[in-house]
Amino acid sequence: VRIRVIESNKRPPTFINPPTEPIYLKENFSDYSKSLVVLKAQSNVPDKPEVIFELITGRTEQTNSKKTFVFTQGEDDVSITLGKALDYEAITDYTLTMSVKNTYDLVAEHLIKIKVEDVNDNIPYFTEVTTGTISENEPPGTPVMQVRAFDMDGTAANNIVSFELADNMDIFTIDSNTGNITALTTFDREERDFYNVKVIATDNSPSSLYNTGQHNMGQQVFRIEIADKNDHRPHFTRDEYISDKVAEDANINFLVIEVTAEDADAASQITYTIVSGNTGEAFKIDPSTGKITVNNTLDYENITEYSLRIRAFDGVYEDNAIVTIKIENVNDNPPKFLKDNYRTTIPEEIIVEGCILNIEAYDPDIKDRNSQQFIKYFIVKGEQQHLLAIDNDGCLRLIQPLDRDEPNGHKNWQVIVAAVDENGSGLRSVTDVTITLTDINDNAPFLNVKMPVIWPENRQPGNIVTLMAKDYDETHNGPPFHYEIDPNAPEGIKIKFGISGDILIAMDIFDREEQKEYYIPIMISDSGQANNAQC
Repeated sequence: VRIRVIESNKRPPTFINPPTEPIYLKENFSDYSKSLVVLKAQSNVPDKPEVIFELITGRTEQTNSKKTFVFTQGEDDVSITLGKALDYEAITDYTLTMSVKNTYDLVAEHLIKIKVEDVNDNIPYFTEVTTGTISENEPPGTPVMQVRAFDMDGTAANNIVSFELADNMDIFTIDSNTGNITALTTFDREERDFYNVKVIATDNSPSSLYNTGQHNMGQQVFRIEIADKNDHRPHFTRDEYISDKVAEDANINFLVIEVTAEDADAASQITYTIVSGNTGEAFKIDPSTGKITVNNTLDYENITEYSLRIRAFDGVYEDNAIVTIKIENVNDNPPKFLKDNYRTTIPEEIIVEGCILNIEAYDPDIKDRNSQQFIKYFIVKGEQQHLLAIDNDGCLRLIQPLDRDEPNGHKNWQVIVAAVDENGSGLRSVTDVTITLTDINDNAPFLNVKMPVIWPENRQPGNIVTLMAKDYDETHNGPPFHYEIDPNAPEGIKIKFGISGDILIAMDIFDREEQKEYYIPIMISDSGQANNAQC
């Protein structure tokens, strides 16, 4: 604390008859040039009447921190005027401090009280709820909603709000004090599902915004919706729905058809179910949308048509419709042979007239076995196609004789026959055909001895080698074999060599310097019918 000590003969300035009563200003006062108060002061300094005035600003708006009031100084007086607009709803009173200082730097202060008076300068406004609801078929007098409005004026003289309807007065009524809206009639949502109602909020004193003396009014349109009650039965848009081309190979979840039921009660939630006809759980239905999709694998060969009974249920009432689903056949089954494999036996080396075998297949995709199957047959292996042929009736024929014997023949010919549906352009199946050939004695035996046979010179006559032969025919047309020196052999051969049973015998002593090798024609005969001989 700083205390200044001055001479006793030095006096501070003084205000002359300053006002002590508060100054009242309406908040809409806007005359910025009008003096609100004039303060006069004397310096109390002999021969020095000069004084300096200052309007001290405090830290708050109530103490003029925002320069709401300003001053103008004269020689020994000061005038205070309005510097900014007033607002009762923000600041209701001000405390101004005016100071005056003389040439001794001595200061005097005076407080001025300014009271702001409320005027009706705020229009009522609505808040919170903007919509209301009443159920259909409710009796008159049923509460609908409460509207709220506020007036920001600061005193009860200006901010009390009352309500009234601007329209629909024959349908609704409103409590002027509380804003409660009630119904005057019974509603049917199917006739009309909402009303737009305009409400006017009026304050309780003449407006300061107009010169007509009318009160401030705010208005807003509120939407009043008529809520639905479940008092109507759902109904399908059709009695029967038809989906006539659902492929039997349709993927799971493939959309088949969508059924739709309508309900005049908008709030009703319709649930769809399949009641009957869904053999094998082939289909499913979305309970919310009515979309019917594939649920399991379909098979035209088992079921060609489904008749589903569909139910639409809104929680109270229901309706039913029939959905007919026709399955479309697709080529999803290859031909099937009547037998797993086919066998036949024919003689070798002979072209058998007609069919050596009848092969038959059918198309499982064609339900009637007696109808035309549209199957074509062919020989699969290219190297057999010049030997065998098969027609569209499954008749297997020989083009050339088949050989049973080695080196190029086979006892059992394995032939692969294919059957293709859709006249040869569809799916394929194959089957094995075994053709067994019966043997005929059509092969001459031949010598099966390692050549050349070595016989030392100067050896005494004796057994040279045991003769062996081979025959491509079956055993009953082969061994035992008979061996002999070819009757047409040279005499020298017949003298030097002989055969006993299956032993080739040297009948002389040989001299290599005389002859190094001999070619001995041997006739071999098999034991079959119409026996063959080979030399």
